[in-house]
Amino acid sequence: MNLSWTTWQFVLAGFACATGPILIHLLNRRRTRTVSWAAMHLLREALAQQQRRLRLRDWLLLLLRTVAILLFAAGLARPFFSSGYQGDDNHSAIHAILIIDNSLSMSYLAVDGPLLDQAKARCLSFIRKLPPGSAVNLIPACGNEIPLRPDPYTRVDEMRSALGEIQIADQSVHLRDIINRAQQACQIDNQLSKRIVFFTDQQKLHWTDTEDLFDEVASLQIVDVTPSSWENTWVSGLRIQDGLADTSTPTTILVRLEHHGPEPRQNIPVTLWVEGKEVATKTITLRGKQDLRELTFEYTFSDFAPNPGIPLYVPVKVTLPPDRLNADNERVLAVPVVKHLPIVFVDQYSNTEEDATKSQIGETYQLRRLLAPNIPRDANEPPVFKIRHLSIRELQQQQREAISDARLVIIAGVADPGTSVTLLREYVTQGGRLIVGTGGQFDHALWNRAAWREGDGILPGKLTGTVGQLPELTNNPQLFTLAFESMEEHHYFRLPGVSKVELEALFSEPVFFKAVGIDAGADARQSLYRRALARFTRHVSRTTAGVRERNEDSAESIPDNPPPQWLGWQTSFVGSQWRGLPADLTARQQFLESRAASELPQIRARYTNPSHSPFLVERRIGQGNTIFVSSGFLARWNTLAQTHAFLIFDRIVRSQVHATLPIRDFPSGPRIVVDIAARSRTPDTRIFRPNRRIADSVDAGLLHGPYLAVEVLLPLTRGIYRIATQDDATNQDITTCVSVNGPSEESNLTALSRADFEENTTATQVRWIGQDEAPTLAGVAIQGQSMWRWLIGGVILALIAETVLLVRQHRLNSPAKFDPQL
Repeated sequence: MNLSWTTWQFVLAGFACATGPILIHLLNRRRTRTVSWAAMHLLREALAQQQRRLRLRDWLLLLLRTVAILLFAAGLARPFFSSGYQGDDNHSAIHAILIIDNSLSMSYLAVDGPLLDQAKARCLSFIRKLPPGSAVNLIPACGNEIPLRPDPYTRVDEMRSALGEIQIADQSVHLRDIINRAQQACQIDNQLSKRIVFFTDQQKLHWTDTEDLFDEVASLQIVDVTPSSWENTWVSGLRIQDGLADTSTPTTILVRLEHHGPEPRQNIPVTLWVEGKEVATKTITLRGKQDLRELTFEYTFSDFAPNPGIPLYVPVKVTLPPDRLNADNERVLAVPVVKHLPIVFVDQYSNTEEDATKSQIGETYQLRRLLAPNIPRDANEPPVFKIRHLSIRELQQQQREAISDARLVIIAGVADPGTSVTLLREYVTQGGRLIVGTGGQFDHALWNRAAWREGDGILPGKLTGTVGQLPELTNNPQLFTLAFESMEEHHYFRLPGVSKVELEALFSEPVFFKAVGIDAGADARQSLYRRALARFTRHVSRTTAGVRERNEDSAESIPDNPPPQWLGWQTSFVGSQWRGLPADLTARQQFLESRAASELPQIRARYTNPSHSPFLVERRIGQGNTIFVSSGFLARWNTLAQTHAFLIFDRIVRSQVHATLPIRDFPSGPRIVVDIAARSRTPDTRIFRPNRRIADSVDAGLLHGPYLAVEVLLPLTRGIYRIATQDDATNQDITTCVSVNGPSEESNLTALSRADFEENTTATQVRWIGQDEAPTLAGVAIQGQSMWRWLIGGVILALIAETVLLVRQHRLNSPAKFDPQL
């Protein structure tokens, strides 16, 4: 075993600094002078004894100070004991843990072939050099659709076969996960020396947060298979504007393209596919070096017929022509095509009470006309939304029946919500979406009393009073507008293809006369955070212990009873609030703190008045969401409805409705859980993966009510996955499609250089194996990595001993200790 240093420069610095106390000691040595004085002979023996004691003390202090400096420097250098490298001619069997980077970038076609094939070839060459009796664990860095066995392979033909089964996964490499899996493989007790070899293209984006990553690794060789040069063009984003599509109006499909490479790409055809059919193609030119462009397609989903209130998911794909990395030349999306999604509007008047001749217009009137214009429609052009208009009295009378199928409830112009607050709180907690507007007869004092409830109501914050005054009630109205800088970053207020200057002009147009103030500041947020965290903690504690407690009926009580489940469209992923609750206490506390923080109000836009009062405040409540609009929707409180800026409410409404739809777009990963409305009680479910003709049969577990949870394991290939169940009534297959895409960052092949690697990686047991080198059977076995802690402890002990010596000497030399008889 050899003593090695992680940072040996500290050792040299320590020796240099240790000379300081020695020089000071030599320069300050006591020099005696001979004095002829007869009286001094009487004190000769006492002085000799004192000088010996002082000399011993000085030497001890010099030793302690020098040792403290050396130990401190050695602790900073972080020493460890290591064995020397064993040569390739060593015939002792070893246990090799071979990690193959099978991320998407490894499918790049270099001059010598795909990077994954090069990595497999170099891995196989290493395997052939292993001494007899060796064992090998093969680990795909990003998982594999065909899982490899966790036990070591001992035969070369088994290793070759396992290598052939490793496929490209549409994932990125996570170094910490790889090191953890390698460490687990090292725990196999086969009495063999361990060697870890990682074959990778060294993408730079993977090498973040690597501090102390390799401290506990015994021996690691990183084999570089980076291409000598590269260029790539890929589809980095695909979405539809506002998240919803219908059968009668064109849907805007947004495509984001990126290019990295020395040369530009001219006239690249970008093709849009819908349900496997090519429907449109556009060409685009990308500049050299680095470029990012956005492209839009317009498409009407008129060939599809969704059921009223139920989204129909249509697979959409965008493709590029082939290049050296084909796996990222496409991106897929499951587009929800909808019609007649119910939205409930609540204001001060019912349909029968509204009368324009009597100036009795509900506060939501303009918003209803925006979302569902009163125009003649063809029977084949159903509207996206099914509008229901109620007065606050009708809502209180009909209760759950009025909103059980609604995706969104909008309430505005109501003086006092009264008993409807409890109903709306249950609705939002289950996953419903709520927009609260002011205007009309809105009374902030009555709303505070009924709907705030110290954060347990439906308001995102406590109302603080009115801002401004109606023009007819004052001769000097205080006008204010929207502060564009407070809203420009949120997606509600960003429009594709519209410049920042145009957006600022658009949102500065409306003028506001009156609004309602709301407290969403730091103190209010902190109070809400404490209440939410206490509520979650109590709920989890009671669930874990299996005990039910009673809350006192007081203003300070924290309600934690689970809400009723009565929403007609609610799916299981909405109802399960505690899925993924960690068992570890520390991780569980972090989970609860994150949940509590997620329920804090967020200010999305402000006014330009002196206090910069909030215009739009959003807050998550349970599994749903509430938005407070601090001004009205009619012209009495502002001119918003008379400007084009009023269209932002169409975007906000569509965004809120889209959030209530089942999740059908997933990132690639170890597993995804798809919740589907099942019309079959047969547990047998088939999953059709991309580019496969044979389906996987799985058992789907019932969650609650009529909903099935289908678990798709190892969805590591980009594309559309189709889940087929059977309808008991018709014996026909019901197919649900979901999209799976990997991270777009994986397409950036910029590699970490060897110089950057050596600069950032100080662990001596980690070696870089270049393109012209081969991994060896040599390895480094290290021990005593935590020795630096003992060295720092030695420094502390030396300093304590020095302090004790100095204090003792000070007491001996003090007047209280002087002996007058001497």
